[in-house]
Amino acid sequence: MEKKNRLQLVLFLFLFFPVVEILGQGNSSTGAGARLKVDVSSMQVDYLKDPIGLDNPSPRFRWKISSPDHDIRIAGFEIQLTKDTNSSSFFFNTGRQYSTLPLYKYNGPNLTAFQQYFWRVRTWDDRGNQSPYSSWAGFEMGMMDPSNWRGAWISDGRSIHEKAVPYFRHEFGVKKKIQK
Repeated sequence: MEKKNRLQLVLFLFLFFPVVEILGQGNSSTGAGARLKVDVSSMQVDYLKDPIGLDNPSPRFRWKISSPDHDIRIAGFEIQLTKDTNSSSFFFNTGRQYSTLPLYKYNGPNLTAFQQYFWRVRTWDDRGNQSPYSSWAGFEMGMMDPSNWRGAWISDGRSIHEKAVPYFRHEFGVKKKIQK
């Protein structure tokens, strides 16, 4: 019976604690505030890389992490959002969020239609070590609301019930420099 209890204890420890920590071969860096060796990649907004034309007022940010330390456990993150990567002021900063999930649903100030934003993220592990910020990723908001529509339908002036396919062609010149 005693052998069965020891086996259950070993299985419990193996399942709920990393083996490297049990054997005493864990990461030797200690102390909160040390630099965490983490690479943040695959940054996405609403499951897209650098999307254009988002119409979701609360987009979801997600990312992946990789590290040479196999026993790493992420315990938190911080996202910074800006309109200009050269500026030191931020449109929104989550502050440190205590979460093990690399996912965040935006709940900051209203995002502006047709505005381009840039974001980056850094993470903390369960020992308090923080990673450097990731590189910048971007996204651009779309129309957001039908009242932002500034176009008109193109028509040949015929009834919509006529089956003939109209042919549209018109030459025009551009007098100003094209921005986008």
